[in-house]
Amino acid sequence: MDGIKMKINREDLRSALVDATMGCGVQHDGWPCNTCFHSLELNITPGRLHELWEAVLSFRGDYNDVIDEYNLPIGNELETRLNELLSLLTDV
Repeated sequence: MDGIKMKINREDLRSALVDATMGCGVQHDGWPCNTCFHSLELNITPGRLHELWEAVLSFRGDYNDVIDEYNLPIGNELETRLNELLSLLTDV
């Protein structure tokens, strides 16, 4: 994500996810794990939930070396997914 300036506040997103997953912060830098994230009850399909998980992986930074290999979102697509996720989390 070098050179890409995101409008998403990292701590706000992390905190919202930890709260939504009942306190899970066991992964990189205090982020929720895959299992807890995928147990979120949001009004979206499981496939879309996984796409939002991919955005979290891309955003949090510990997968930077495999972004292309795993086809993780970057740029505008990343920001779109993260904004969608934040919106869903505030509607819960």
